[in-house]
Parts: sequence; structure tokens; C-alpha cells
Amino acid sequence: MKSPVSLVDVMPTLLELAGVGIPKSVEGNSLVPLLGGEGGSKESAGLAARTILSESDLAYLPENPFITIPGEGGKLRSIRVGSLKLIRFPRDVEAARRIDPDLGARNSGLLSPIGRGEATRLGTSSPDRIEVFDLASDPGESRNIEGNNPKLEAEMIKSLDAWLLAAGKGAGPALDASEEMLREIQALGYIDRGGEKR
Repeated sequence: MKSPVSLVDVMPTLLELAGVGIPKSVEGNSLVPLLGGEGGSKESAGLAARTILSESDLAYLPENPFITIPGEGGKLRSIRVGSLKLIRFPRDVEAARRIDPDLGARNSGLLSPIGRGEATRLGTSSPDRIEVFDLASDPGESRNIEGNNPKLEAEMIKSLDAWLLAAGKGAGPALDASEEMLREIQALGYIDRGGEKR
């Protein structure tokens, strides 16, 4: 099985390639052990076994049939442990409101980097949809095996929730910043508000 990698691995990889020490506070792992044919090393084995967490951008694609909650609370989030990947499609409106109290109202009229508006809409509240795939036997994610291992799936969801809490998503109300403050922060390059207003 190939080793999964993450965007957080870019910085430590570049630091190691540049001969600079990697601070302990940096997230991610250097991918140098995977370069140059060291695929069987102890370090690369550790990369293959680690947990990878990810989230989608906002749902800009109207053909996506699952997301019905706008804003940060409506993002797809996934966790990969070994060859198993669990994806959560948010449907629980109250849980989403804990992540994004205004359910995306601040995104109204913004365009994505590819020029599309957010396509999500507030639907009826229901349990989140969970899909699980074994990427070793189903790399195309065509066979949902959700329910085959409820105990492991519950642990994966618990890890996903812990990640959200650690990232400050779902741990209280969003920062209520003024438009002027947001423009200043954006001018410094620290935030991307998804493009221009329509």
C-alpha cells in the first residue's frame, strides 16, 4: 500500500531538504523517507500507518447531492486510518450551528477560487451521513462498507470530533470580526475569504 500524505507534510519536508531543523511544534511529517527509493524504511512504514484528517472547502459544486448545510458547518470531513477512510456528510443542523453559528451567512455572495458561488442550502436536520471505504480493495471509493465495523467507525468519528475541537471548530462561537479587520488580515495573506463578491 502506498503511504498517504497530507498538505501539512509539505513544510517539514521542505525544511529537511533545506537542512533546517524541524521545530517540534510543526504539524506533519517529512516525506524525505519516501523520496529516492527509501520506501521500505522504518520512517516510511510509520507514514503508512498514521491517521490523516481532511476537510473539504465549502460546497461550491451544485451536483454534490449530500451537503445541505451552508458554511463551515457543512464541510465534508474525513479521517483515514490505514486503508480505511471515513467521510462524514453533515446533516445535523444543530451540530453544524455549533461549528458555524450563522450557518454560512458570511459567505453569501462570495465566489470560490474557480468562480462558483456556494451551492449549499439549509435542509431539514437529520443524522449525519457516514460513508466508509477500504482504499486497499476499493481505491475508487465505490463500495460503502459503513456499518461493517461499528466500534472502529465510532473511534474514527471520535477522533474526527477531537480534531475539530482542537482546531477550534465547534468549540464556541466564531470570531465576530469587523469587515475592516478582515480586509486587513486578508491583505497580509493570512486568510482567503473564497474570492470576490458577486
